[in-house]
Amino acid sequence: ANVDVDDQGRSARNKAIKQAFEIVLVKIGGNPDVLNEPVIKNSLTKYQQYVVAYRYEKQADELSLVVTFDENKVNELFSQGELSMWGSLRPQVVMWILIEEGLTRRVLSDVESHILTDTVKEFSTNRGLPVVIPLMDLFDSQNITLPDLWGRFYTPVYQASSRYQAETVVVIRVSEYDNSAAISGENTSCKPICKNSYQLDWQFIVEEGVEVIGNQYRGEQLQLLMSQALVELTDVIYQDYAINVNAEQSLLVNVADADTLTDTMKVSKYLADLSVVQSVTLVSVGEGVRQFKLDLL
Repeated sequence: ANVDVDDQGRSARNKAIKQAFEIVLVKIGGNPDVLNEPVIKNSLTKYQQYVVAYRYEKQADELSLVVTFDENKVNELFSQGELSMWGSLRPQVVMWILIEEGLTRRVLSDVESHILTDTVKEFSTNRGLPVVIPLMDLFDSQNITLPDLWGRFYTPVYQASSRYQAETVVVIRVSEYDNSAAISGENTSCKPICKNSYQLDWQFIVEEGVEVIGNQYRGEQLQLLMSQALVELTDVIYQDYAINVNAEQSLLVNVADADTLTDTMKVSKYLADLSVVQSVTLVSVGEGVRQFKLDLL
């Protein structure tokens, strides 16, 4: 985790390390509520025991502390508390962000500096959710239209997202919401003294016939609305990818063309490095096929 610090003094460093530890725990737990679990709460008082390394980084006039924690020790915490954990198996999320300003609609691009895209990128870093915002270059412009995106039509949106190796596709729409009548009465207006209000809705893009998941919010702060949407959609994704540490099971996997000892060792190491795998055993060797037993979390 990367945390901003005021200086390189011990007090500021310790405060930043603890904050970084909390960020990492939330990344793995999938939700800030995990910090309230007894075993996690207890670990926060001993955060220094989990530190592997730290370093300072300076960009422009901003100083930050980058902290690395012991993966095995942190994972063991979740096992001790019998808490579900989100390992390295995380889907690539392609996020199309549309904004309506007056009579104009447009798609925000990855290279554009905007409070909505900035919020997404910060959230992606802190929660460990791999989010890609499309470039909206010539290729994207030729492969998707604004009406297709605003209407959330599955086929064109999914095809345009395939460029980014999408496993999960989300469309977020933001528009100005005129609540002046609600504030000042139907026949009068509070403008220009009333604040701008916005409506934000998000939805996973899925095939016809599949349950549609999404939500809608209204408010005055764009950053808060986007953060609320990101938390909710991340919770949905987490349910599909979280590892239940109590549900141990085994799986037999046949791997073809692993003919040499080197190939077999490479396959074994690859399988062992998967976050859902507890142990790997080579159980049989056939002609061109190796069978592995995976003990899963």
